[in-house]
Amino acid sequence: MNRLNGYTLLLTFIVSIGGLLLGISANVSGASEFYRSYFDLKVGSFLEGFGVSIAMLATFIGNFNAGTISDKIGRKKALLLAAFLFSFCTLGSGLATNYTFFLISRFIGGLGIGISLLVVPMFIAEFAPSEKRGFLVSFNQLNIGIGFLLAYVINSLTIKYIPDPDLTWRWMLGIGFVFPAVYFVALFFVPESPRWLINRGRNEEAKKVMKKIGGEEYAETEYQQIKQAINFSGEGEKKTAYGQLLGELFSKPMRLVLLIAFSVAFFQMASGFNSVMFFVPRIFRLAGFGGTGSFFMSNLVGIAMVVMTVISMFLIDRLGRKPLLLIGVSLMLVSLMVSAWSFSESTYTIEKDDVEQIVQNAETNEVAGVLSKALSKSKNIVFKNELTFFHQFKSDIHSEVDRIGKEDKEYADYIYSKYRGNLVDATISINSLVVMIAILCFVVGFAISLGPVTWALLSEVFPGKLRGLGISIAGTLNGLTSFIVTTIFPIELEHLGSGTTFFIYGILMFVFILMVIKWFPETKGKTLEEIEAELVKK
Repeated sequence: MNRLNGYTLLLTFIVSIGGLLLGISANVSGASEFYRSYFDLKVGSFLEGFGVSIAMLATFIGNFNAGTISDKIGRKKALLLAAFLFSFCTLGSGLATNYTFFLISRFIGGLGIGISLLVVPMFIAEFAPSEKRGFLVSFNQLNIGIGFLLAYVINSLTIKYIPDPDLTWRWMLGIGFVFPAVYFVALFFVPESPRWLINRGRNEEAKKVMKKIGGEEYAETEYQQIKQAINFSGEGEKKTAYGQLLGELFSKPMRLVLLIAFSVAFFQMASGFNSVMFFVPRIFRLAGFGGTGSFFMSNLVGIAMVVMTVISMFLIDRLGRKPLLLIGVSLMLVSLMVSAWSFSESTYTIEKDDVEQIVQNAETNEVAGVLSKALSKSKNIVFKNELTFFHQFKSDIHSEVDRIGKEDKEYADYIYSKYRGNLVDATISINSLVVMIAILCFVVGFAISLGPVTWALLSEVFPGKLRGLGISIAGTLNGLTSFIVTTIFPIELEHLGSGTTFFIYGILMFVFILMVIKWFPETKGKTLEEIEAELVKK
């Protein structure tokens, strides 16, 4: 079967909408610039990062249970559950009146993301023809990219048409309800995975689905291959103890499979990609694009990701998984190092006009006085170190707050957090064009490599009997890494600086390139059963 019919594409399109859930959740990146003041959060604080990353914490919990849930109730029902959970998240976070309920809503949405993130590529891989599997599984990554782009566009339009900061972030988050709601309804028109049906003895239902996908001959051939694999591995047994499956998964014959799956799952998030995508407005603001300009540049990032993901979809089954990883990750490595160098070379100078500009935006006369005195202490001094500059500004704010008799650390931290962005806009001297190109190239590299290839490999390398459990554990590692990286990213920016932060991610990408060269095989064009025979050494 060399051609795809409309039915297969329709199934792929509907199922892969689940990828939008992760992308749409990125609207929190813009909303955080507004709800930070509403919930009185400090810049660079753990709570600020936690508001973004708590969804990632829940994602890895959803990852861990995704395989078990989808094995028990089916791929389709697992995705229906994911859509429902994320629907609650969008409404709950948009309507939240306190930070606790906001975090709970984000957590519930993360559970849905965790389930969909793993079940979508697994579901598609199980009904996709082998020669088109990479292309079809990549629709998941495409929709993740479209989700990010939609989130950035929604943020930009919301800022433009809803100027009230107390409503801006609510619309940014709440409007996302539309997407999981549509997904929930569309899933009712999707059949269950044929491999899951055969594994449950529902052979005629499975054959009916496969006939629609590839015709009578294709259905019979696929059916016999799946049955043979099930009989060989014992996959069709009604019940296998969890401990036994776990023992098989971590057995000696599975070492290469685990190395591939765990390394690609870890390094996809250790690249810092989610951190960049969730905090991209702040990164561009640090690079001197200003508040409004940073949101506009976020749209370019989203466009670049979608366009390059589409290109990668046509390359993944032609060039193969391994060449795409090497090309894309190498581009990411170079981009991260260029970003690190650009930020390390930036300078900051407070001039008279800068002081007047920042003071004009002060919310009260008292705050204006504090800012004016604090900024004047460092006027006309050229700071060549980002951390030194911000630490000096923070120290001067605290001194001025103490001087006027407030002696209120939280009040001083509030002023610092609220006006830090204005200070960057007014004082930074950096090659913004170089940073812009580097970030765009980083996203391009990810979109043709770790983005689509990770989900293709995770859906391919595990044997059918262990696929649900294996993908769950690899996904858990992926989600946990994402949670840690996203949580500490604003802390890294505040305490290590932008240059050092990007340098660390670059080193990790260099390590991954060496691993791909030494251990990763090529899986393009092979059936899932052929891949199992090659990777699992009995």
